[in-house]
Amino acid sequence: MRLVQISDLHHGRFYLPDVALDLQAKISELEPDVILVSGDLTQRAKVAEFESCVRYLGTLPSVPMIVVPGNHDIPL
Repeated sequence: MRLVQISDLHHGRFYLPDVALDLQAKISELEPDVILVSGDLTQRAKVAEFESCVRYLGTLPSVPMIVVPGNHDIPL
């Protein structure tokens, strides 16, 4: 079984789309069986940041995905 783990995507002000595209390509190349997304999906837990993250995660390979929020994913 091949597991890919990514974390600290920080969708929001400091999000780096070019890095995210490179990561997307690498994950596809690895052909994972499961993707684990851990912590800090967003920068400030705003609705638009979560929506951006959901769109991005939808571009990753269609395999089971486990998503665990982090401290940045809770409103201040």
